[in-house]
Amino acid sequence: MIAWILVLVVIAPGALLAAEVPAACESCHPFEQEQIAATAHARLLGGDGRPGCQGCHGENPEHGISDGKTPIFAFKGLTSREINERCLACHAEKPAVPGFQRSEHAQGGLNCLQCHHPHLYKSKSAILITAQPVELCQSCHVEVKAQFRLDEHHRVPEGALTCMDCHEPHGSMNQHQLKGAGDSVCFKCHMEKRGPFLFEHAVVRAEGCMTCHVPHGSANRHLLKQQEVRLLCLSCHPVHPQFINQATTRFQDCTRCHVKIHGSNFSPRFFE
Repeated sequence: MIAWILVLVVIAPGALLAAEVPAACESCHPFEQEQIAATAHARLLGGDGRPGCQGCHGENPEHGISDGKTPIFAFKGLTSREINERCLACHAEKPAVPGFQRSEHAQGGLNCLQCHHPHLYKSKSAILITAQPVELCQSCHVEVKAQFRLDEHHRVPEGALTCMDCHEPHGSMNQHQLKGAGDSVCFKCHMEKRGPFLFEHAVVRAEGCMTCHVPHGSANRHLLKQQEVRLLCLSCHPVHPQFINQATTRFQDCTRCHVKIHGSNFSPRFFE
């Protein structure tokens, strides 16, 4: 799920208006001045030892003298690593993106400018993203977008959740850039399934939610991996202590009897 710099910067309106693009830059780039003044990057402009445009684009006096024919650092033709290193010169420390270079996104060749636009040309967001968060993630993760269109899904399309409720786009120490280890991300919303229970369902504790469920969307109820509940249960429990006729509807859904399948404080067989 893609990179956002989740930093809320509170700036007084007057501070933005006071920010000035260096005159040599403004004379040729008035549109850029207007755009960047509406962003947190405006804090970089206007003297007082602040880096100004050169903080990102470098210093080259010949650029202005030659009417732009002598290039500055314009991010064109650079590798993703080179672009990221330029951004991370400022954004590498907390609360920004300290682990991005080790993230799955960075290792996959993603760079900051594929999700963010530093001048706000395309963004109405305080974090300068080029599209709405879910739309931005799904522009790359098309297979996940398709899963969310299935009948059973987490309510991302309805706007109740976003990808960032579960994933950390700039990287984490967890698989799939999850915000928590193991099933902790699931239990943030599904606390009633967490326990501890007097009688634990071992698979929940030992292997986790993804043993039975898929995370994004499924054609099966409860986001289960199998359409028939019994087939899912039989993959771990091939032998029942009593004879049951699996041809009957009653015994095709084990949870009709084992209603507390995640764990119970009353029944070792999860009957209640």
